[in-house]
Amino acid sequence: MRDTIETDRLILSRHTVADFEDSVALWNDEETVKFCGGARPRATVWTKLLYHRGHWDHYGYGCYVVRLKEMGEYLGEIGTNHFMRDSDPAYSPLMPEAGWVVNPKYHGKGIATEALTAIFKEADASEKITHPICCIIDHGENEPSRAIARKFGFKQQPGTVKLGDEEVDLWIREKRN
Repeated sequence: MRDTIETDRLILSRHTVADFEDSVALWNDEETVKFCGGARPRATVWTKLLYHRGHWDHYGYGCYVVRLKEMGEYLGEIGTNHFMRDSDPAYSPLMPEAGWVVNPKYHGKGIATEALTAIFKEADASEKITHPICCIIDHGENEPSRAIARKFGFKQQPGTVKLGDEEVDLWIREKRN
C-alpha cells in the first residue's frame, strides 16, 4: 500500500516523530478514548507510534495519520494492523484488524468514511493483504463505529470475544477484488 494517500479533503500518511504530541493529545481526549480503553500515558503513545512505523516496515501496510489537506490539522489515526491480541476465542494473527480513531470535533463529518474508502480501495487491490479484515467494536454503546463497519461491509460475528476483562464484538469484512 502507498505510504501517503490523498483524498478530496484529507492526507493520510505514515506516522513520524513529528506526530507524537498530536497523537498524545488524541489518545488523552476523554471523548476520543471512551470506547477504546481510556487515556494513554505518553510512553504508551510513544510505543504505539514506534509500533506503527515498524508495522509498515514488516507488513507493507498499517495505520495512517489523518490530516486535513487544507490546514494540516491532525484529525486521527485510521488503518489496518496486526495487534496480536490475547483473545478468547483467538482470531487469526493473519487477519489484519481495521481501526479508526477521529478527533470528536470531526465526528459526523465523514472523515472516517473518506479515509476508509481510500484505505480499503488500496487494501482490496494489495497482494500484501490476503485475508479478510476484522475490526473489534466495544460490546455496547459504540453505534457510530458499528454504522461505519456496516457501511464498509463488515459483518458482526456471533458471540463476543474476550480481551482481558472486556467483552467485545468481532466484525469481519471479506477482501474485495
